[in-house]
Amino acid sequence: MTDEEPNLRKRSRWPFAIAALITIGVVITVIGVIYWRDSKSDSSFGPRVSWQPSNQIVLKSSMSVRPVSGWRLGAADLSLPEGIRFSTDDMPIHSRPLIGNIGDRAFLLARTLGSPTEWWLAGVDVSDGQRLFPAIQLNTGSRPECFLNGPDAVLCLTSELANRTAWVIDSHTGVVTYTGPTDLDVQPNDLNVEQVGIYAVAQTVDQGVYGVGPRANTTWFVPGAGDASPKYLNTLDTDPPGLGFQTTSGRGSFGKIVFSLSDGRVIRPHVPAGAEQQDTLLYPGGFGARIASNGDDEIQLFDDNGNRSAPRPVVGQFPTTKGFFDLPIISVHDVSHGWVAITPRGELVFAAPKDSGGPVRFIGSRLIINASEFSTRGWAQYDTRSGSWGKRCTNLDLDFGYLGYDGRVAVTRDGNQTIGLDTEATDLDTCERLWVISSAPGVWRDVWRINTTLVQLSDDGTELTSLVAP
Repeated sequence: MTDEEPNLRKRSRWPFAIAALITIGVVITVIGVIYWRDSKSDSSFGPRVSWQPSNQIVLKSSMSVRPVSGWRLGAADLSLPEGIRFSTDDMPIHSRPLIGNIGDRAFLLARTLGSPTEWWLAGVDVSDGQRLFPAIQLNTGSRPECFLNGPDAVLCLTSELANRTAWVIDSHTGVVTYTGPTDLDVQPNDLNVEQVGIYAVAQTVDQGVYGVGPRANTTWFVPGAGDASPKYLNTLDTDPPGLGFQTTSGRGSFGKIVFSLSDGRVIRPHVPAGAEQQDTLLYPGGFGARIASNGDDEIQLFDDNGNRSAPRPVVGQFPTTKGFFDLPIISVHDVSHGWVAITPRGELVFAAPKDSGGPVRFIGSRLIINASEFSTRGWAQYDTRSGSWGKRCTNLDLDFGYLGYDGRVAVTRDGNQTIGLDTEATDLDTCERLWVISSAPGVWRDVWRINTTLVQLSDDGTELTSLVAP
């Protein structure tokens, strides 16, 4: 072999190498094109963005040490008769005296003990413990049902099958603006009243949803199945949404329709002709919906007016049964991720590992995830602002037992009035239990987070107190 042969062989390999590189480039290009086309509606969101919830409700008093009583309110302070209790049932576990709140204005039911039972409506400004107005006597006998009806009114209805009475009360002054007969009902019947957001709506199955007016009358109407969501949300650290949704009319319908709770205005998202809006999730500033068209479906994001807020749709579904969450949460068709949290603009905030538990809530910028540990009641934490995992806290209830948080410490409840109720504080940075307030089985004590204040009902159910730092 001459000295030139190796060089000739080297030169002869160049055409093959160049061809191989071209082939690889073409394959990469083709793969890229396929991926890009598919990614117009898949789980590719680009780099993660930092996200901090806005306008979250945070307890104004530090909960790092066991709180003490702040203001106190008894029957006389609220112009209630003696011998009255904040309760709605003979059994503490079934009692629900708190109707709801609008900011710091809270509204509660109270009743006299013995027979016949007198029912009263009380209003409290929880920021300073002052009554909003002298307590209002309602009916005598069976328990009335009361509802918030927007920022300015409380609606109360008796529960008789016929000849029902309604009260409409100005929630600022306590003036009864209407009392008299009504066609509204609190039984599962025609015009059954439900609390949706901070509004009372009347629903008739397979007919639709009505607004409720100043004389306990129906006002606006949205045709549909009469199953409006989401119900009153007093455990989230955000204000309830001003929108609701219901299933569209028709046997076995999957369609959903979004509407304003204040005036019934229907929000029709901008979608292709013939497409149907189905599963829907509300969040602050807008909603996401599964849009079905020509046998395909994808999640699209919209603002409060139904305009598209994200440039691309997503193939997936909503993993949560909640009708409202802080961010769009979507289960994606992806081999490496189970679900994602994205901004209303479609930017990636968090991608859950495959087989991860479901999202539970945001506490500040901490996304709380069910760790699926029944024996330890574990909760994973992911900080969406910093992009880092926190400690996994156990032996507490950050779902239905969550009350509120002061910026670092979460206050939760455990147990119930039958077996004994515990109010607990946990440092979410360290998962350390900081304090516990316990009550004996069978007493009336309860604790609510009302706007930025923790309010406690006494063991005998006759006194309200705020819980504040010592």
